Amino acid sequence: MVKEIFRPGGFIDPKYGVALLLCLQGGMMVSEIERIKISDNGLGSELPHIKVVNKTKREARKRIVPVVLGLDMIKEHLDSTIEWLQHTTESTPSATLKSIIRRATGNPTALTHGLRHTFKINAQEAGVSVLSIASIAGWSDAERGVSKHLLKYGSEGISQSKIMRRLYEASLKIHEHLIPLQTPVATNVLTFKKGSSTVKN
Repeated sequence: MVKEIFRPGGFIDPKYGVALLLCLQGGMMVSEIERIKISDNGLGSELPHIKVVNKTKREARKRIVPVVLGLDMIKEHLDSTIEWLQHTTESTPSATLKSIIRRATGNPTALTHGLRHTFKINAQEAGVSVLSIASIAGWSDAERGVSKHLLKYGSEGISQSKIMRRLYEASLKIHEHLIPLQTPVATNVLTFKKGSSTVKN
């Protein structure tokens, strides 16, 4: 799916790609993306992030999501993604995103909410602490690293926070296998077919 989001000429419109990237790297719900305001956007700061501080399912869901994957795309298209979510005439945005995920992955049972669980699995496989996972995705944990005070900071204050630095580094670790997919890799390897075998030069 991530390859398709970044593939030049791919079938995923950038406004949908942004929603999928935020769901994947911050465990964000579609409704949380829809409620993002300009003041929540710290994408231009030293540690790019988005604050999830508006109406959430539970108080524990209020958090700061480091943005390490697709930063340029998110910067350019976040406004159109939010506008689409707020004014869509489609049955539901989740159904649209679900359809895109299924087409991109070939998995007929994939759901948008599944990206939240994918984030958790990727984080666990990367060896990231349970506390960092809970802090980034908004799961309840008595010792969560993002305090209510930090949520009130501006972008510069957040970027200077040691807690935020640790979360940003954890996010880089979680997504290190996906980050290279952001740009097509140029190669000078040419493939030639000779009879039934393939020869690479």
